Amino acid sequence: MEDGRIFRMGGISLDIAAEIRKYLAKSGGSRRRFAGDLINRNDPRFTIIDMLIDFPDIEKVLHESIREVVIDYFDPNYNIYGASIILDDAYTIAKKRVMMIPSHAILLALIANRKVFVAKELVDDQMLSEDELDKMTEPYDDLDEWDEEEF
Repeated sequence: MEDGRIFRMGGISLDIAAEIRKYLAKSGGSRRRFAGDLINRNDPRFTIIDMLIDFPDIEKVLHESIREVVIDYFDPNYNIYGASIILDDAYTIAKKRVMMIPSHAILLALIANRKVFVAKELVDDQMLSEDELDKMTEPYDDLDEWDEEEF
């Protein structure tokens, strides 16, 4: 996050993670090499993202039609996040807001050259969870050895 905090999400599909990494590598956003790289650089086949990027002006159209990308939803029953894509009025008739899987929304934001925002409440809630976990383990931090008879 811009303020130095970390927001963690999991369960990102391998294909979307590979597309994000590939897009960042193509645009110069990531120059690091990763062990066990997800992308087979010898694969001549195009993905849907490769095709979209090859269409003239796709990035411009996406940039003009997407106003905002915000990760703003959490379902505690399923432990999943959701992201809202806020569309410009000039590019849509019915829907002004579309809910997406956050990793897909992040990839779309990269292509559209839009920033991704995270609702403050979600970041705060996640930080509370980590603080609560620390508080739960505090009584045991001073113990050098476990006395098995206590348990």
